[in-house]
Amino acid sequence: MKFDKEGYLNCLKTYSTTNIIVGLELVHSMPNQGVRSMFTFGENFGWIQGVLDTLGLKYELVRPQEWKKHFGLIGSDKKQSCVKALELEPMLQCKGKRGGLQDGICDAYLIARYLKDKYEKEHS
Repeated sequence: MKFDKEGYLNCLKTYSTTNIIVGLELVHSMPNQGVRSMFTFGENFGWIQGVLDTLGLKYELVRPQEWKKHFGLIGSDKKQSCVKALELEPMLQCKGKRGGLQDGICDAYLIARYLKDKYEKEHS
């Protein structure tokens, strides 16, 4: 899927005057992934960090092991994250055009929820 930089930037601009923390999943290359796709992924990841810095938005890098452990998820089965996300937020809009669950949306929700839980615990 093509990364929509303009759309992403416009979305982030709406939050530039708010007190939020953005969660970015800190992932690494995996075996059998193409060099070109990994370079593009890294380039986009750096672009996102640069935009967040430019807009003055705080962000935290979150390792997958951290947020998955927080929710009791084991292994790399993407269906687990969708089940957990829908358990926590039944109204989560995570279905794709073909009706299947979009694990990226579920993962993003769980990363945000993990940070929310973490900061609430630290400030209570």
